[in-house]
Amino acid sequence: MEHQNTGQFVSFTLYRVAPEWRQLPKEVRQEDKEQLENIIRQFSIQNKNQIFGATTMGMMAEADFMLFLISDNLDAVQGLATAIAKSEIGGYLTRKTDLVGLENHRTYQDGAASGQSDTAEVSQLGLHRYLFVYPIKKKHEWYRLPLQERQELLDEQLLIAAKYPTLKLNTASSFGLSEQDFIVICQCENPQNFMELMQELRETKANTYTQNDAPILPGIHMGLHEVLDTLG
Repeated sequence: MEHQNTGQFVSFTLYRVAPEWRQLPKEVRQEDKEQLENIIRQFSIQNKNQIFGATTMGMMAEADFMLFLISDNLDAVQGLATAIAKSEIGGYLTRKTDLVGLENHRTYQDGAASGQSDTAEVSQLGLHRYLFVYPIKKKHEWYRLPLQERQELLDEQLLIAAKYPTLKLNTASSFGLSEQDFIVICQCENPQNFMELMQELRETKANTYTQNDAPILPGIHMGLHEVLDTLG
C-alpha cells in the first residue's frame, strides 16, 4: 500500500572552492559570490524551498561551506545542484559530501525520554549558531532484534539526550536514498554540550549495533551573504 508523503526532504551538501578561484581578481570573486547568492535565493523563492548556509572554514579541511535544503519535492535537490553548477563559480566548486533524507517523525528532542512524542520539525533548522550533521548506518543485527528490545535500547539513549535540553535534535530517514539509514541533525549554541552527548551515547549498548556514524559535518550557521563572504 502506497503512503502519501507527509514529511519534507532535507539535503546537506558540502562544497569546496578550488584554490584557483581565490587567485582571481577581487572584483571578479565578488561578482561570483553575488551571482551565486542571487541564484540560491531565486531558486528558494521560485520553488518555495528553504535553503540555509553554514561555513565550515577552519572546521573541515576538505570543505569550505555547507548548504542545507528543505523541500517537499526531492527534485529540488537536483535542481539546486544544477543551478549552482551553471553559475560562474560553479566550475570552481567541488561537491564533497551529500546527505539526503526524509524528515522522520520518530526523533528525539526535549521531553522525549519522559514519554512525550514531540517532534522537532526540520523547518526549525537554521535557528541556532552551530550545526552538526552525521549519517548513521545500523548493523543488520539491529533490525533482527525484537521491536520491544530495540525500543528499550533507544529509551536509554533518549534518557541521555534529555539531559541536554539546549540541544535541538532531528532525524531524517535515508532508506533507499543513500547508503546510510538515518541522518542526525543537531543544532546548539554550545558545541561542548554536543561533544558530551556524543561521548555518552558512544557508551550505550545501542551503539554496539551502529555500523557507521561518520563523517560528522560541523558548521557555523550564518546568513547566506556572510557564508559566501568567508570564501575569500
